[in-house]
Amino acid sequence: MKARRLTHGKSEKDILSLPGSTDENHQLALKILALITAFSYFSNQRNVTLFLSLEMLVTSLQRGLTKYSSFGFSVFGSVEGFFMRFDAANCWGRLALRLSERYRARECDCRLFVAVNSFLMHLQKPLTTCMEHVLKGYERGMENGDVQFSCLAASLYIRMYFISGLPLEPLLNDAASFSKQTLKYKQEIAAKSTLLYYQAALNLLGRSDDPVVLRGEAMDEADYVESAKSMRGEVHYLWMVQIQLAFLFEDMEGADARLQDLRKERDILGPSLFWVPNLAMFLALTAIEMIKRKGGFWYKLQARKYEKLLESWVKRKALNCQHKYLLVKAERTSLESNDPYEVKEMFDKAIIAATKSGFRQDAALANERAGKYWLERGNDEEEWIATDFLSQAHMLYEEWGAKAKAEQMVSKYDCLSNEGGKGTRTSFHHGRARYSSKPERRHTTFNAMMSQDSINSAEMAPIHENEHHLV
Repeated sequence: MKARRLTHGKSEKDILSLPGSTDENHQLALKILALITAFSYFSNQRNVTLFLSLEMLVTSLQRGLTKYSSFGFSVFGSVEGFFMRFDAANCWGRLALRLSERYRARECDCRLFVAVNSFLMHLQKPLTTCMEHVLKGYERGMENGDVQFSCLAASLYIRMYFISGLPLEPLLNDAASFSKQTLKYKQEIAAKSTLLYYQAALNLLGRSDDPVVLRGEAMDEADYVESAKSMRGEVHYLWMVQIQLAFLFEDMEGADARLQDLRKERDILGPSLFWVPNLAMFLALTAIEMIKRKGGFWYKLQARKYEKLLESWVKRKALNCQHKYLLVKAERTSLESNDPYEVKEMFDKAIIAATKSGFRQDAALANERAGKYWLERGNDEEEWIATDFLSQAHMLYEEWGAKAKAEQMVSKYDCLSNEGGKGTRTSFHHGRARYSSKPERRHTTFNAMMSQDSINSAEMAPIHENEHHLV
């Protein structure tokens, strides 16, 4: 690839030390490329998006940097992530952000923050930190007329929040406000994604008739499926939420159906997107549970495939996914090992890792699965171990806000009814509603942005030295 040849052996400092472009035609060309790239993305022409972004990168390396070069850098980082070169991906993410800071290119920040935090920065930073950057991107986009990417940032923020384990209640106000705004701007794809996680949160909070059916105040999954027929690939986002709810509420027939559907979507686990480890975890857990219930070599292949994917992320020191890998490994150990204390040790590792990284819903799930394992052993002398795990799981689900799940546990496990479901209060921090209409009131239009004479950046921030090598 030409981009790799141009960057071979260079450090971040070398790239940032490249001269800025003085050719106004080149600067204008990159600005136009940036706008066409955005259009191709929202038209589902992802190969065109990739080609144009890489053209922006190569042209910048050959003819000089501009404020629009940063987006090309971020997309090339996502390419490196696709090939599991996470160190290089992180370098390109940092380069993109530092180049944007250098040119103080606020009008480019929205799409840059979306790309960098969706594909790259979550590999080395907590997901909650990436959420903050995406939210900042939303605000910058509304201020500078980048409405499409701003609405996309809003939907990604809601999805990150849902996965992060922060309390669900504050998510409702944000999701309601963002979905209303995205519909106002006729951004249907972003609105559907936001409403999807809005309804999932409502289900978990106990505000739907059936916790595994996405039908209620926010949306109806039947309508989603019907409308997704005209939007290529959109239906798999529904399946991703459905398998999580089905597994959590032990609807294994539903979870198995989604496992069968999602295995056909070969591309969804390829990129280094922030939601990939979460999906891989539920796919693996579903496959392992189906091995316990039905057996079958096919399920063993699926379980191993998704566990291997998580393992490859962990080996490359990706953040936010170690506990997911450890939970899958603990489940597999419970299937294969005859030593209950080996199994307990594996679950303990997953619980500790999830707790340290702030994913309370995954810590709850790990506790629940461990408690279920000990309960199913049928040894009365070990029941206290099961009760301890299940009580902690119940407490964590309540802290997360998953009232429907907590109530299901009480109705299913007699030990929780007797104990009152009391676990040890954790130190997880609480979330808060973040939506504000202030950026919307300040936003400008694309035409206004294009008419601004802002191609040349007279004011530049200093470059800080960095010796990380790209290859």
